[in-house]
Amino acid sequence: MRTLLVTALLVLAATGCGPKLADCEALASEQAACMNDVAKADCEATNTQCSDVAGGEVLVLESCPLQFACSEP
Repeated sequence: MRTLLVTALLVLAATGCGPKLADCEALASEQAACMNDVAKADCEATNTQCSDVAGGEVLVLESCPLQFACSEP
């Protein structure tokens, strides 16, 4: 029974039932021209905000500098 529960939790984690956060470091390297210190801090703050929302997703707004928002399900 315990193995089944652990397997179910791993499947739920792998299928993305939790928040979908932005990889701020990857965005900073991929979009260096549009990812200044303020945008990176905003990305990290939005990740923190979204991590408290089950099913929340960090949206990256295509602007320069990049902007971030947390969508709620």
